[in-house]
Amino acid sequence: MTLKIITLLIFTLSISSCTTSEEDLGRIKQTDSLRMARLDSIIIEQEKVIGDIKFGMDKKTTEKLWEKFCDENKQSEDFGTGIHNKFYTYYIGNFRFTRSSIYLNPITPRFLNDSLYHFTIKSKAIMYEEFDLMVPWTINIISDILSKKFGDPDFKTENIILNDGSFFHTIKYWIVGEKKIEVLLNTYSNNYSIDIAIYKPKILGNQTVKKKQTINRNSEIAKEVF
Repeated sequence: MTLKIITLLIFTLSISSCTTSEEDLGRIKQTDSLRMARLDSIIIEQEKVIGDIKFGMDKKTTEKLWEKFCDENKQSEDFGTGIHNKFYTYYIGNFRFTRSSIYLNPITPRFLNDSLYHFTIKSKAIMYEEFDLMVPWTINIISDILSKKFGDPDFKTENIILNDGSFFHTIKYWIVGEKKIEVLLNTYSNNYSIDIAIYKPKILGNQTVKKKQTINRNSEIAKEVF
């Protein structure tokens, strides 16, 4: 009788062990599948800028696709009657952005050897008297959109010093593979804007170093004039 009980116990434990191993293996496979799906998503997302625009595109293609994106996200505003009383506003969700404006600094994509690596989207102008209300509201609007897509930001701050001599203040950023999405407060003029900078940090860093080297070299040359 005792032998039968021991044999049954060993058999039960063996089955339980096999079941547990199969469950563990199933969880490992599921985790690996999720990890691979996440990796595939990052590989795709790290090359996307906005809409159909992707890093590496030439200037002509980038401008064409930006115009297409704006046309697909415009809303008409009517004031009175007549063709001159209608204009368009542009939205990403509830984030109102600027198509282009010389006064606000137009959208200025950056290229290296005619290959896109940096793109900025600007909010509509925020007047000085609107600062306390519209700056936090606009930041929250675009942050909510980005958080729904990419999760919590990799960096955020609520401490902004406006008189530190900088024109651009980083509020939040997300890192997606080789891509960085940065939400900035632009204080370039008497008006303000919330900018979304989407870029490849590695390329930007290399270009910044080269620019500083060029400036230093030109200064060395220029001093000989005097």
